[in-house]
Amino acid sequence: MADKHRRNVLLIGEGALQLTVQALSTIISEHLIPVIFIINNDGYKIDCKIHGKTALYNDVKTNNVTTSSELKGIILNEINDTPNKMHFIEVHMDVNDAPEKLNKVAQAFSNQNS
Repeated sequence: MADKHRRNVLLIGEGALQLTVQALSTIISEHLIPVIFIINNDGYKIDCKIHGKTALYNDVKTNNVTTSSELKGIILNEINDTPNKMHFIEVHMDVNDAPEKLNKVAQAFSNQNS
């Protein structure tokens, strides 16, 4: 919001996006045109670590980017060709990819639930 004339880039996990998606209404109402990268490691990681990897509500249904060439094509073609629109790019990561600190905290909570 500090500079509406700059192109903003957001990197957010697909699980965290589910918790913060209401911010999209602000983006739309303020006519912002960000590029939003959704880093998808196949589920809301903290919840998967605590409650189980197979809970279906952890899945986010969006379009996919699975290779670097697909990502490059979207950036070069879609984003550059339509700079006046908001863009979502979902980048898929390995299902078990999570920061070590997250793994430790989640394991502590999981142990408490046992």
